[in-house]
Amino acid sequence: MTHSSFSLITWNLHHGGGTKIAQIIEALESNPADVVVLTEFRDGENGKKIKDTLSKQGMTYQCSSVMPSATNGVLIASRYELLPLEAVSHRLVPVAIPVLDLT
Repeated sequence: MTHSSFSLITWNLHHGGGTKIAQIIEALESNPADVVVLTEFRDGENGKKIKDTLSKQGMTYQCSSVMPSATNGVLIASRYELLPLEAVSHRLVPVAIPVLDLT
């Protein structure tokens, strides 16, 4: 079964969200989507909170770039299966979402 439409949120977290993590979590909880793309994501304590929040919303498929410590990267979370493709940079997370008909 394929879908021809979906909701998407993209957000630049500005260095992982910092002290605004509570507001970011609240905004993600208040605005459910099928796919979320977060830039300047950091896979530390705040990153874990964000991933947990998205998982609780049904976005259990998650791919993130492999980032050096304290370096900005990208997180993609989805309600639909994500198939990771070959990444060439910690700022790029190419994925396929087979269930979405994007042609």
